[in-house]
Formats: sequence, structure tokens, C-alpha cells
Amino acid sequence: MDPDTSASRPSGALRLVGEQDVSPLPEPKLLCAEGPRRPGDRHEVVDLPSSFARDVEELASPRGLALDVAIALVVEAQWLRARIAGRDGNAIGLLDRAAEAQSHVHRSLTAADADYLRSLVMPRRTRPVQTRTRVAMPVRLLGRLTPQLVYDSGVGLARAIAWERAALLQRVTMSEWALGVAMDCAGDPEPGL
Repeated sequence: MDPDTSASRPSGALRLVGEQDVSPLPEPKLLCAEGPRRPGDRHEVVDLPSSFARDVEELASPRGLALDVAIALVVEAQWLRARIAGRDGNAIGLLDRAAEAQSHVHRSLTAADADYLRSLVMPRRTRPVQTRTRVAMPVRLLGRLTPQLVYDSGVGLARAIAWERAALLQRVTMSEWALGVAMDCAGDPEPGL
């Protein structure tokens, strides 16, 4: 009887398979953060347009903010702006007011959340601009990347940080926070916080 046939093996037995074409793991240094990242996010290494990465890096470097974090914040904020600005011209102002109103810590944070919050709001030592196009992005944002990705100064890194800070203090992602703000104000004829 042929030892490779399934009839000669018990039904639950393991068998060896030949080498498979497995893509290599990303460079470890790209998955090891330059600073704290949003706790709980899983990351995947992606290639971005060099002009976009350069524009974000020029804003992140003076703050000492890690390029990966800055790009993730800007991508999510730009996606939110594109999704809501066409539906309600006041939505961006509404999110800005909500972020300002929710900018203070009112409950204890985990150590990871507190480290991440500090990295967002407390400027660190300025880093030299070293633009790279391969960055680690949160997996939840991969579907929001487009080949036409360009930096939108209408969103800005400062606005993205303010929105992220408010979301972190509510223990949700920026997108979940923005949806919550929009839903809270949907029935209010004069939204304001």
C-alpha cells in the first residue's frame, strides 16, 4: 500500500506538505514603534506616496511625533472629513467643538493609554526629518488608503490629534468617536456642545 495515500493513514493523522510560497514577514524595525501607538491596534507595513509621507513628516517632526502615528491620524481624519463634509458643512466644526469639550481626562487611564496620550499632547524632542514611505499602519485603516492619497491641509495634523485625543479619552477609535458625536447631535436642531 502506498504510504502517501489517505487510505493508509488514520483519519486524524498529520502529514507533511511541501514548501509553500509564504511572503516574508515585514521588517521588524517597521513594526517596532518609534514611540507609543494606539493601544490594541494591529499593524501592517504599507508603502505610501512619497509626497504624502513627506508632507506629514514635516508636521510631525517638530512635535517629535512618530511618523507612523502621525500618518495614521491624518489618514483617519482625512477619511472622516471626506465622509462627513459633503453631507453636513457644519460637521467639521461640530467635531472640533466636541473635541475641545472632551479634551480633559476625567477618569483613570491604562498605562498604555496614558503613554499614548502623552505622546500626542506633549511635544517631544524634535526629530530630524527622515521621510520614509514604508510605514506601519493600523489594520483597521488599510481600507481607507487610496492610491491618490495626498495631504489635505484642511484637516491638518493638529486637528487630527485633537480628534484622536477626544476619542482616546472616550475609549473608542476616532471614527467611532466621530460617529457618536454625529449621532448625539442628529436630533438637536442647533448642534453645539
